[in-house]
Amino acid sequence: MTKKITWKRYDPSLTEKEVLETISELNRLKAENQLSAGHVEGKDRASHMAILAASQLVDTLAGWAFDHQIGVVINETLDFPNTFGEVVKVKNRSEHEERQRLLDEHRHETTASVCRFKDPVQNRRILARLFGLHMPGLPLALSIDIATALAAIDFGETMPLLARDGIGRQKTYRKQVLRFWAALHVEYLRGLGRPRLDALALVGDAYDRKPETIEGWISDLPSKVGHIMNIAVHKHRARVAGEHIRDMDSPPIAADLAQMYDPMYGPSALEENGDEYIEIAGYREEEPGDN
Repeated sequence: MTKKITWKRYDPSLTEKEVLETISELNRLKAENQLSAGHVEGKDRASHMAILAASQLVDTLAGWAFDHQIGVVINETLDFPNTFGEVVKVKNRSEHEERQRLLDEHRHETTASVCRFKDPVQNRRILARLFGLHMPGLPLALSIDIATALAAIDFGETMPLLARDGIGRQKTYRKQVLRFWAALHVEYLRGLGRPRLDALALVGDAYDRKPETIEGWISDLPSKVGHIMNIAVHKHRARVAGEHIRDMDSPPIAADLAQMYDPMYGPSALEENGDEYIEIAGYREEEPGDN
């Protein structure tokens, strides 16, 4: 029997039952970690769990709204650098109605659902739009600070939030991010059923590095980007995405899933990330932990 699935962008949506279970879990975590409870062992881990659960909940219940706003930016329905949806002066009522009609079109949501988010200027404007509307979970002041800092770039201004802090080596951090993606590609391939050594070799071929170099990167990730990203959670998501395809008993649906996950974890994403890494770090193969 074919499994019935629904999805939005990359992650399957929660069922109605799972939505209620997630809300119950969030209430439990909140109750167990109240300030009045005194010192709570494991509170940091619990906060990670709550944020991830809330993220999936928002994605399920309001993902369509995020996609709509993203599409509005991509389709250039807004006038940039006007990124906060301010009232734009129009000549007459009919012009206003036409503008509103364009903003209300379903095509924006469809556009966002297939976006690969490779254009940095477009991505910056999308983030400015979303933070300007107040990103869920963030203090309003911080959300506005991020939105204004991103929007200011369109005016040629660098706000303090985005100013460079000290003198670092150019593109060093970008290399670490691409190594992080290498780890996710490995997990995705393993989820698809590839043995670990095969997965390491495939990712190594894309990055023009030895499998043991890729393995060394993965071991070093916690000390490199662990302060920004929950590496275990992201690796788990990549593995589950691969397993989702592998376990699907309907070939047409499995093919659709593979196409859906491809912009993040699949062959085209792996090729793009590998090419970018080579452009930054060169073709020379190094020992584990090097370039």
